[in-house]
Amino acid sequence: MKLSCTMKKTSSPLDLDLSYNSAPWPKPKDVLFREDTDWSDNAFLNLGGKAWGAYATGYKEAADVLVHQFLEDWRGKDKLTYPIVFLYRHHIELRLKQLIINGQALLHKPVDFEDEHNLVKLWDPCRKILREIWPQEPIATWNNVERLLKEFHKIDSCGMCFRYPVTTKKTGRQPTLPNLNRVGIRHLHEVMQRLASFFEAHLDGVDFFRREDSNFEP
Repeated sequence: MKLSCTMKKTSSPLDLDLSYNSAPWPKPKDVLFREDTDWSDNAFLNLGGKAWGAYATGYKEAADVLVHQFLEDWRGKDKLTYPIVFLYRHHIELRLKQLIINGQALLHKPVDFEDEHNLVKLWDPCRKILREIWPQEPIATWNNVERLLKEFHKIDSCGMCFRYPVTTKKTGRQPTLPNLNRVGIRHLHEVMQRLASFFEAHLDGVDFFRREDSNFEP
């Protein structure tokens, strides 16, 4: 079976030559989420964890995979920048919220976090918690992290700029990245590894204190 359409200007039929029997289109019995018969083709979420750490690690590892693909052969892969940056940004957001939650628990404070995507606003309570746990850590360390988060915020304040090419209708459908034309993927990857290491190390420290001393005092 062939599909055809008529061009408005020429009124001539245009055969698309797409067969319903052979085209790779959705089939009547298709479903998206089911288990595969081969166990090795399944992702075991119940074993890998459904907590903050699994989510955060998953987003970062996905970004790393795309970075490696780009660096192996960059030609035609500029568009991978959008998911790469989004995945890295969401990793940071998850780590900030995870540190807030775990830090509050360690300090015996009410455990909660703001439903917020603004990295700078999330960093403020996170920094206060970390400073309370590690008061002797060099101020330069906190400032370096804050500077990077503010840079990310300047490019993407709400986590939408690498998800959509335009802003919301309320803000007039403006371009989301009007001044960002080149991104050094290798450089981004290297700095993100250091930023991710900061969060991971402090999470490990918080978890260690929680396991070892329920009456932890900074």
